[in-house]
Amino acid sequence: MAIVLSHRNLTVDLVDTGGNKTTRSFRLTAADDATMGTDVTAILAALDAVTDANVTAYSFGEVWVEQSLALPAAAEVENQLQLTLPIFQKPNKSGTVTIPAPTVGIMVGTSGQGFNQPDFADAALIAYINLFTTGGKATLSDGEVAVLANAKGKRIHVKSSRG
Repeated sequence: MAIVLSHRNLTVDLVDTGGNKTTRSFRLTAADDATMGTDVTAILAALDAVTDANVTAYSFGEVWVEQSLALPAAAEVENQLQLTLPIFQKPNKSGTVTIPAPTVGIMVGTSGQGFNQPDFADAALIAYINLFTTGGKATLSDGEVAVLANAKGKRIHVKSSRG
């Protein structure tokens, strides 16, 4: 892998009187993080001066890209592992996480019914799910955290017209 910094980016979400939402992205010219922060402030002020819409949220950061990309031999992003994870301290609620083109190593088997079932004893799958549990590195969509116990999952196919 040869991942390199491509550019810095600002994404701004706006809303109008009717509750209609739109997003604008700005590719930043800042050469470092300090300048990026200053530039974001200037862009938000300039945008506010020319629009009647209200900024509802914004995010900014660096965009990194693979400089020497090689396509995988047998991966299809339309095939996904859909995980249904119980929400911490909310026993009647669950969240969904998907993994595009899941590796066969995190499934129960290499063919048949096991090919479509996740192996919740697999260390790599446990590590991935733990990203979304208490003390993890990320949260589910509503800022909630999951628990590994009673997790469910299955391989699904997402409709695609790309082939």
